[in-house]
Amino acid sequence: MGNEMWHQFELDGLCLRNFWCKQVVSMSWPKALLTWLPIAIAESIHRTLRQLFVTPILGVLPARQLGVLGRGASRLHRRWLLNSQT
Repeated sequence: MGNEMWHQFELDGLCLRNFWCKQVVSMSWPKALLTWLPIAIAESIHRTLRQLFVTPILGVLPARQLGVLGRGASRLHRRWLLNSQT
């Protein structure tokens, strides 16, 4: 196995090696944080609101199932927004 299978990390930025295309994708840490931090915050808020308002009415399992649909819809909406801006 060659070095192509391992991820490369640099100190000044995030550098990932794509094994199949043999390309190196570089991303800065601030950009990575600005990308993933809002998603993590939105997921936490979504989970908290589901636990506070939906779970007492529907129960645990139906609330989780509804949460899966809600998260999927929000991800599709974010993707749609990102694609419409280009």
